[in-house]
Amino acid sequence: MSEVTVKQLASTVGIPVERLLTQLNEAGITAENAETTLTEQEKLQLLGYLRRSHGKAEADSGTTPGQVTLKRKSVSELRQPAAAPRGN
Repeated sequence: MSEVTVKQLASTVGIPVERLLTQLNEAGITAENAETTLTEQEKLQLLGYLRRSHGKAEADSGTTPGQVTLKRKSVSELRQPAAAPRGN
């Protein structure tokens, strides 16, 4: 249904065909030339391999960072007028 060739996928992603062929073979997907068609399952297998090889787990892809630290750029002092004495 949504099969594309290696050449079309490389063009879409913006990398050379030779590099994509190398990555496909490293992921365990048999791709011999630029005209080899890839299924949706093979593309997902490649995506999973690339995520693992770049140190990003598949489960962590959508999570937010646990802690965010904000730092002030400058420190200022607020001045308040002297308080008037209170009467009883």
